[in-house]
Formats: sequence, structure tokens, C-alpha cells
Amino acid sequence: MKIITKTGMTFFLIGLFTIGLLAQIDQAKITKQFYTAYITTSNPAWKITLVQLADSQEETLQLTLAKGYYGAAGTAMGNQDEDLVEALLDKAATITKKLLAQNKKSPEANALLSAVYGMQMGLSPMKAMYLGSKSATAVKKGIELAPNNAFTNYVMGVYLFYTPSMFGGDAAESLVYFEKAKGIYETAGQIQSWEYMNLMAFLGQAYHSQKEYVKAKAIYTAALAIAPNFGYVKMYLLPQTEQAMKS
Repeated sequence: MKIITKTGMTFFLIGLFTIGLLAQIDQAKITKQFYTAYITTSNPAWKITLVQLADSQEETLQLTLAKGYYGAAGTAMGNQDEDLVEALLDKAATITKKLLAQNKKSPEANALLSAVYGMQMGLSPMKAMYLGSKSATAVKKGIELAPNNAFTNYVMGVYLFYTPSMFGGDAAESLVYFEKAKGIYETAGQIQSWEYMNLMAFLGQAYHSQKEYVKAKAIYTAALAIAPNFGYVKMYLLPQTEQAMKS
């Protein structure tokens, strides 16, 4: 049996630490790039980072990649490029289903699949006939598996906000999940991420839908304090709420 010397073990542990540190640095870089792409509504910026992740096989990075495709799809939808939206959502769905085949109890993968289905139904309402129940099942499973996870709460909020009331939607109840997700992201120090900023946009819209315009404005103002160039909030959502406050 080969004996590992104390010096050899030290170098081995240093190597493991270095690999872990590099992974953290890479993840932080990816998070920053996604954040910038989202704030600037830049499809090319999303693509650059998605390409960097495309060959990753590690489960966490695969989930990050799938989330990235979903986030990029939202930007493409805002830019009215429906063909690109469909392509990005297909990629997000493919990766997410693969992750669930490996681990069906992944909370965030379940939540993400629900979110992808939701956006696909938004593009083509007829798809609700066969995706509606799948989306509901996936989002409920995600929140059951991880009730204190920021992303599962965020997606549950989106699901309740957009789903018609006759099918279980409730914009007022969505506020509970959005606010919980907001608190979890903030406690974790994850406010400079596309997920958090997207959540803030949804939270403001949810308050606006309930005619709670002061709270909606406060959310938008807080978002702009973090990202002054957040165009969707600055140029559209905030002025919409300010106009409603004058009515």
C-alpha cells in the first residue's frame, strides 16, 4: 500500500482548495455576467455566458445554465424575438428534464421546469391544455421540497401571479411568496443577480395589480438604487405606477 506523506497530503488539500476556489470565482463571474445581460436586456451578452457554460457537466453548473436559458428567454421576449424565445426555452427544458431524470427531488429543477412551461404557455396559450397541470405539479413539488429556498418561492410567486384565478392563480397570494423570496435572497447577499432583479420587477407588478402603488414604487426605487440602468423598471414599470398614483 502506498503511504501518503504529510507533505503530499498538504499539497493534495491545497489542490482541492484551489479547485474549489476557482469554481467559486467562475460561478461569481457567471452570476455577474448574467446580471449585466439581464439589466441591459442584451441577448448577445446572455449568449456569451451561455456559451461559456455549454460544455459544463457538473450538476450545479448545468442548473445555472438551464436558468440562464430561461433568463435569456425573458430578455428575448422583451425584445420581441419569439423565435429566439422558443429556442432558448427548448434548451432550458431539455437540460432541466435531464437534471430531473438524475434527481427528481431537485427543488430548483422542479421549480425551473414549471417556470419554463409557464413561459411556453405565455407564448402559445393553447399549450396550457397539456402544460398547465404539469406546471402546477412541478412548482408545488419544488416548494414542498424546499419551502425556504429563494428560487422555489420566486417561481411559486410567478405561477400564482400569472395563472388565471379559475385555475388556482392568486395575485394577492403571490405577494407572500415574492416577499419571502426577496428576504432569502437578501439574507444570502444575492441582490446583484438576475434572479433577484427579476423578482423585484415581479414584486412591484404584483403590488401594482393590487393597487398598492406606494409599495410598488418603493420596490422599483429599491431596484434602481442597486441597478440605476435597469431599463425595464426605469423606463416602463416605475412610470406606469407613478401615472397610476396620479389617477
